[in-house]
Amino acid sequence: MTLKRAPAKLILLVLLGFSGPAASQPAAPPGDDADEGPPPSEQERLRSGIELYESANFNDCSLTFSELLSPASPKAILDPERKRLARFYYIACLLGQGDTERADAQIRLAVEASPLIPPDPDVFPQPVIARYRDVKDKMIEEAKEKVGDIVGAEKETEAREKALRTQIAVLRDFAGDETVVRKNSRWMAAVPFGVGQFQNQDKALGWVFLTSETVLLTLWLTAVTSELALTAKADDPNKDQRVLSNRLDTWRRVNTITGWSLLGVAGLGIFEAQLAYEPKFESKRKRILPDEFLVDPAPPRKVGRRWAPIATPLPGGAELGIVGRF
Repeated sequence: MTLKRAPAKLILLVLLGFSGPAASQPAAPPGDDADEGPPPSEQERLRSGIELYESANFNDCSLTFSELLSPASPKAILDPERKRLARFYYIACLLGQGDTERADAQIRLAVEASPLIPPDPDVFPQPVIARYRDVKDKMIEEAKEKVGDIVGAEKETEAREKALRTQIAVLRDFAGDETVVRKNSRWMAAVPFGVGQFQNQDKALGWVFLTSETVLLTLWLTAVTSELALTAKADDPNKDQRVLSNRLDTWRRVNTITGWSLLGVAGLGIFEAQLAYEPKFESKRKRILPDEFLVDPAPPRKVGRRWAPIATPLPGGAELGIVGRF
């Protein structure tokens, strides 16, 4: 009979299975094993994830990089350069799985952490580079919209505060002016010597009647006094009766003329005062305001903003942008 040659591995197993006393010895307890080697370094852990990506094992690759990027994981990568590279590979693994939502979230974290350092186009495929660029452009547009909203809100706030300050100024002017109402009297309008005109605030006409009536009253009193004095001397035999009589006639005529003229002018003044009578007059005067009302409202406070340019090197050029902190 011819025997086929057994493979070398099978022969080795047979020899091990029938090794006699060695097979009957119990296995060494776990504590007697040799000490395990040091844990893998960050570079080794990163390399293990990269190998999964290069072998297109995207599911295990995503789990590995998710653990490497988790702050709570004992295997988390702490070095900033390796952490950034691990995130780029994590993004590539998620896109390889078709999980664009989680990939976009990781791209946002990558842009926020290092906005000036994109994935290397010599290492990662074009879909990863294009997706990174699209998400970053979207973030820039969102930042611009947020800036526009903030600027618009600031302008609206400034407009409201300006209108408020204008209203306060108007109210302050209104409160600072006091309206004084002076009521007139019909009885006062019946008083001569321009009293009714002064009450009606017609000062020019009031002075005319006051002056003219005062002059006429003075002349009339003078005429009355002179007439009385001459009448008392009419029985004096030592006086020339003809001269005395002429002088007495003259003062009587002056008395008559000035008396009727005074009555006429006084009546005219009273008539005019009654005709132009105003029941009341309103006037303005300044009111003393409390100090608290004189303080201007505080000007609008400017919202602090911080801006930073973005310059991303690309094959054959560069990409420029701007980010802001609000």
